Amino acid sequence: SRPPPGRPPLDGGGGPNRPPSGAQGGPFNRPPPGGSGGAGPPSNFNQFQNNSSKPAKPPKPNDVEIICFVKATRSYAEFIEERLKKMGLMVDVLFPNPEVPINKVLGNIAMRGVMFAVCISPENEIH
Repeated sequence: SRPPPGRPPLDGGGGPNRPPSGAQGGPFNRPPPGGSGGAGPPSNFNQFQNNSSKPAKPPKPNDVEIICFVKATRSYAEFIEERLKKMGLMVDVLFPNPEVPINKVLGNIAMRGVMFAVCISPENEIH
């Protein structure tokens, strides 16, 4: 099939793997980058392939999860988060669904490998 008018052919005009007619050299007869010019993939071909013998490591869990039960205490929870981060800890604030029991929330946090949980309620901010 011919290309639409005004468009060059996809193969450069000279057929598959041939330079366009009348061209000297061109990109079609250069050796592949990173290789010796022979057949086969370049030397860095396997660089980005997943090695199936090593399973991917899960991300490192946070050191602390701050559990904020009431949205009104969000700024206080974020204040504590910043203080703990300045100490070099990995911290995140969690706003669990009020219908989920606290033991389920804590169990989920423990299963993820988080070592500490800080539960924030309005009384904590007062004292």
